[in-house]
Amino acid sequence: EMNPEFWLPVYEAVERQTNVNYDYSLTLDTQQMWFAASISPLPNQTVIWVARDISDRVRAEQDLQKLATELEERVIQRTALLREANQQLRREIYERRQTQQELTTSEERFRLAVENIPDAIAIYDADLRYQFLNAQALHYCQHALDDMIGKTDEELFPPEMTTRYLPLIQTARHTLERQQAECTVPLPCGEERTLIMTVVPLFNHYKKIYQILAIAHDITERKRSESTIRAAKEQLEAVLDAVPGFISWVEVAQTHPLQLRYLGVNHQLAKTLQRRPEDFIGQPVGFMGLGGEFQRMVEAFFQDSVAVITQVIILRINEELRHYLIVAQKYHQETSAVMVGIDITAHIEAEEKLHYASQRSQLLSELTVKIRQSLHLEEILQTAVVEVQNTLNADRVAIVQCQSQPENQGLIVQEAVVPEFRSLQGQYLPIPCDIAQHPHPFQADYCINEPQDTESAAHVSNVQSCLFVPILIQEEIWGALVVHQCRSPREWREDEIELLMSLTNQVGIALSQAQLLNHLEEMVAERTNELQRTNEYLQQEIGERSKAELALRDSEKQLRRVIENNAYGIVVCNQVGEIYFLNEAATQIFGRSHQQLLGQQLGIPLYGRKKRPSIAEISELSLLRPDGTQCIVEMRSVPINWEGNPHALLISLVDITERKVVEQMKDEFLSVASHELRTPLTSIRGSLGLLATGQLGTLNEKGQQMLKIAVNNTDRLTRLLNDILDLERIKSGRVQIVQQHCDAVELMIQAAQAMQAMAEQAQVTLCIQVNEQMCYFSDLEVDNLSSFTNPVPLWADPDQILQTLTNLISNAVKFSPPQEQVCISVTQQLDNILFRVTDHGRGIPPEKLEVIFARFQQVDASDSREKGGTGLGLPICREIIRKHQGEIWVESTFGQGSSFYFTLPLPPVQ
Repeated sequence: EMNPEFWLPVYEAVERQTNVNYDYSLTLDTQQMWFAASISPLPNQTVIWVARDISDRVRAEQDLQKLATELEERVIQRTALLREANQQLRREIYERRQTQQELTTSEERFRLAVENIPDAIAIYDADLRYQFLNAQALHYCQHALDDMIGKTDEELFPPEMTTRYLPLIQTARHTLERQQAECTVPLPCGEERTLIMTVVPLFNHYKKIYQILAIAHDITERKRSESTIRAAKEQLEAVLDAVPGFISWVEVAQTHPLQLRYLGVNHQLAKTLQRRPEDFIGQPVGFMGLGGEFQRMVEAFFQDSVAVITQVIILRINEELRHYLIVAQKYHQETSAVMVGIDITAHIEAEEKLHYASQRSQLLSELTVKIRQSLHLEEILQTAVVEVQNTLNADRVAIVQCQSQPENQGLIVQEAVVPEFRSLQGQYLPIPCDIAQHPHPFQADYCINEPQDTESAAHVSNVQSCLFVPILIQEEIWGALVVHQCRSPREWREDEIELLMSLTNQVGIALSQAQLLNHLEEMVAERTNELQRTNEYLQQEIGERSKAELALRDSEKQLRRVIENNAYGIVVCNQVGEIYFLNEAATQIFGRSHQQLLGQQLGIPLYGRKKRPSIAEISELSLLRPDGTQCIVEMRSVPINWEGNPHALLISLVDITERKVVEQMKDEFLSVASHELRTPLTSIRGSLGLLATGQLGTLNEKGQQMLKIAVNNTDRLTRLLNDILDLERIKSGRVQIVQQHCDAVELMIQAAQAMQAMAEQAQVTLCIQVNEQMCYFSDLEVDNLSSFTNPVPLWADPDQILQTLTNLISNAVKFSPPQEQVCISVTQQLDNILFRVTDHGRGIPPEKLEVIFARFQQVDASDSREKGGTGLGLPICREIIRKHQGEIWVESTFGQGSSFYFTLPLPPVQ
């Protein structure tokens, strides 16, 4: 009744008279129940109600509905997750495609880079068969890529090539570690290159080798550059040692007080102070005790803002005070300075002497004028003593006239004395007896006390030094000029004595004028001429001293110009080429400013290990400037300790572009001139030979001698032209080197046979040495060489090697003294054949060891006249050995002899 909706189905069944089915729920005892009701109509407005409990079914349906809802929610969530995973997968696929495209691009770039880098790169498999080679490696190997893939080095190259680098690769495979070494490899093209080989094993995820990477970096040019740098260092040291003065490098630490220390000095300064140049490096300025003035000057220079100073100071050198002109210039951001000192002590002493000579000349001139202007004896003598006192700053100057009585006494006829001492005018002084016998200046060692009486002044107080200068009239003693130093002892200098002697000569002239008044004009003319000659001499001396002073000043200007405008480009860098310092000449060579170069890397080969560091080899380098111009430079380097870096390099660069052009023009001129001269020389030699046969008439003995000289000189000129042409043909490549298998011992024997006559004429013994077995050539059985030694196989042009041996033996015989030996030896080494020609002659100075291999160069210029020769033999030898891929050099001890060496590669396996 309280729920009308409950009765609605009943009303509907009654009204429609149809069955009505529906579900309903009730809450019974706090529990909800569901029922399925079926209402059927009956007559009389009655119905039958049938209800069935369906609570379990409803609850099951509700649970199913709940599960369906949850399932639908899960499907929605899983669908969202799948969609998100699908989007993520699509992104990953897109990113992988992008990555794959980038990897493809990167691989193409990597291959392009690998193909274009100057290093040779090869990849082997685990069995050392080629899998990949870049273009540079193929260039070295002289094979196509398809011909090398899958093959080993032993299958492709001869053993003399593979033995140089293959052990390094095998070691890396066995040790499973990275290997690196320097190898000199003869390439198939016939060229020998020095390479830094780096071999790196590559491992798979099982930690096993599946590939081996080999990288070869060519350092051949770097080695040549190092030799050039060493030569530049030697040349720079020679230039610094040739400077007429001391050179030192000083750096300053900005502390309080300033700390100054040496960076280095030249050999002349070290030798003067009896030290080695390396003893100065790092030492504080002043440790040698040169005097405090030098250290004060250096400190003031670094505290000042000026970049260059010139100052004269006094240094204590070996306990002797010397005057030095110091020229200093700052560099390296004004933290270092180079100082050049020139000893000008002689110059200053010359100036002092010149000044004193000028005073002396002026005094003599004034005295001469006064003597000429006056004939009064008293006035002349007074002038003389006053001028002498003023000039010498003496306490007393007197003129004493000799008296017969008392004996050995002189009367003071004129005097000049300082006010604090009493005048002795008119009194007597003792005169040394030696003056009358030997009229020369005399220093008396006596003390003079107060006079005892008015007649004699033999004892005068406080005379510490006394000088007597005789006054002569016509070579007879008239008296003496007496100089007293009363306040302190005094040593009279030679120039002072010479001045007094000149003055006494003038006084003697005045006295002679007074005595010989009748002959006044003649005497005056004679003495005037003498004075003129003296003045001319003095003027000449003054002129020479002035020239010397000008020369010294010019030398100073030139030295400063050399320091400020050095043509050498100087660069200091570390081993990787980072630039620490460079001068103005270097910036001009590179075509860039200091700001563009400092801190940057050179990008050029710097150094390498040299087989013979004692021999410098000059190499050249071509540089391309930013403006497109190109220059050729000589580059040399030397390790230095730069600001605490002991592995820094000092590099010098010299622009030789113009020199190369001139050398090419010179070579072309020599070649053309030699060809043009051969035809007339042949005609001249034929004509001289015809004259020598006597077919054109018999010549007298003098004519025969002249003819012999002409023939010898013509032959010598012909040899010179032949040598020039041979050298030009070899250098230009017109002479083909036809290499073949031959015996080095047979070539030595042939060369010795060709030179045996020359050796016998020079009384020199030839000896042959093969692999430590030696015998004299005269004792050797040429037809039975097997009894002496085994053959030494050689791969070379026998004619060219024979010419080389003949030239070396000829030089050794020429410069060997009689009764000495010249030894020719050959030794088969591991990697080459070594030849040596040794003599016991005068030797070669160290600075000439490399110069003699240049054209027209000899140790002594007189050798071409005394020993003969053209100066082209050694250059020809060098070119021949270089064409054979060998090396030639000389080792010598001056005064003891020389040894010339050259090497040739081992012959290929037959």
